[in-house]
Amino acid sequence: MLSRVLFEISDSTFAHYVALMFVVTFVTCYVTYCIQGDGKIFLPTLSETWDFEPGNFISRWVVGTGCVGLHMIVWIIHCAGTADGKYLRFKQVLRMMAQLAVFFLSVVGAVCSSEVSPECQGNSAVHYFAAISFFVLYDVYMGCLLFLNNKMTIPMVVVLVLYVCARSSAVFDTVSGFPYLAVFEWVDVATIITFTATFVATLPLDLRLCLVDTKSDILLLDKSKTVWNMDSILVNEIALRYAFGTLASCLVTSLVVQTIPDDQIPFISDTFVFPPGNYISRWGGILGCTYLQLSLYPLYLAYREMMESKDYALVLYYLSAIGAFGLSAVMVVSETEDKGLHFAGAIAFFILFDIFIILLLISLNQKVNASLAVLVAVTVITKSRLWTDNRNLAAFLEWMDAIIILGFLIRIRYIFPERLQQLRYVIKRN
Repeated sequence: MLSRVLFEISDSTFAHYVALMFVVTFVTCYVTYCIQGDGKIFLPTLSETWDFEPGNFISRWVVGTGCVGLHMIVWIIHCAGTADGKYLRFKQVLRMMAQLAVFFLSVVGAVCSSEVSPECQGNSAVHYFAAISFFVLYDVYMGCLLFLNNKMTIPMVVVLVLYVCARSSAVFDTVSGFPYLAVFEWVDVATIITFTATFVATLPLDLRLCLVDTKSDILLLDKSKTVWNMDSILVNEIALRYAFGTLASCLVTSLVVQTIPDDQIPFISDTFVFPPGNYISRWGGILGCTYLQLSLYPLYLAYREMMESKDYALVLYYLSAIGAFGLSAVMVVSETEDKGLHFAGAIAFFILFDIFIILLLISLNQKVNASLAVLVAVTVITKSRLWTDNRNLAAFLEWMDAIIILGFLIRIRYIFPERLQQLRYVIKRN
C-alpha cells in the first residue's frame, strides 16, 4: 500500500494563491496610504506605503509569510525543470539565486525604509540594498528561466527596458518630477507576480504540493512520483531554530546597545522595540510563526489518533493555531507601535498555547507524575505576572513561560517520534 494523501494542492493553484496574497497586500497598503492623505497618490513607491500604519503591519506579516510560499514555488520550478536531466548544474545555480532573492525580499518586508517614522524605525540602507538585490536576482532568474524554455524574446526586452529606466530614474525624477522610480518598481513587481502565477502552469510536469501519511514505513512513499519531501519533525526543528535565534539575538542586541535600563529585566516585547532587535523579530519571528503553523497540523493528526473525541482534538488544534497566530501579531507589531494589538496577540499566544499544552498532556493519558505536576504549576504561576506590580518578577515569569513553550515543542517530538516522521510535506508528480 502506498502513502495516503491527506491534503494536496496543484502547483499552479498554489502559485496563484501566493501571488494573490501579495497583490491584495500591495493594493491594500497603497489604498490605506492614499486614504491617510499624507503623501502622493501618483505615485508612491511600495516602500513608502509600508512606513505607516496599517501598511507597516500588513506588509511585515504577509511578506514574511509569503516568502515561505515563494520559497516553495522556487522548489517546484526547480523540481520540474530538472526532470529532463539537462543543464543540471546551471539550474542548481538558478535555484540558489532565486532562494537568495526570496531571502532579500523577506528582509525588505522586515526592515522598512524610514528611520524617522516612529511606526517604522527602519533602516533605509538595509531596506534598499535588500530591495535592489531582490529585483536584480529575481529578474535575472526569470530571464534565465524564459531563455531555457525558449520564451525569452519579448519579456527579456521588457526587462532590459525596465532596467534602463531604473538606472536613469533618479535623474528623470529630479528633472521632470515624474515618479519614474516608483513606476519602474510597480511595473517590475507586477511582472514578477504575473510570472510567478503563470510560469508554473507551463511546467512540463503536473506537480502537487501534498501532506502525506506514510503510515508504518517511510519506504511506502512512492519515490517514483516524489521529487521532494520533508517530514514534520524537520518543520518543527526549523520553527524552533527561528524561535531560539530570534529570542537570543534580540536579547543580546538589546543588552549590547543598552536599550534596557541596567536595573531591569527586559520583557520579551522590550527587545523587539528598537533596532536591531525590531528588524530581527520582524524577520525571524514571522518566519518562525509560519513554520510553527505548518508543524501544528501534522501534530494535530498525530495526537488525534490517541483521543476518543475527535472534536476535542480539533478544539485543541484551534487553540494552538490561534495562539500561534497571536504570536505572529506580536512579532510584526511592537508595543510602542500599537500597544493594544501587541498585547492582545501576546495574551492570545501565552494563554491559549499554555491551555493547549496542559490539556494535550492530560488528554494523552500521561501519568500525573512529578514532571507534569511541575509543568502545570509553573505554567499557572507564570500567569500571575498579569496581576503583579513587580516589573522584574513579571518579566522573569514571562521568560519562564516562553521557555516552557519551547521546551514543550522540543519534547513533543519524542512523544510522537514515528508518527511525525511519517507525516511529510511532499512535492509529487500527479
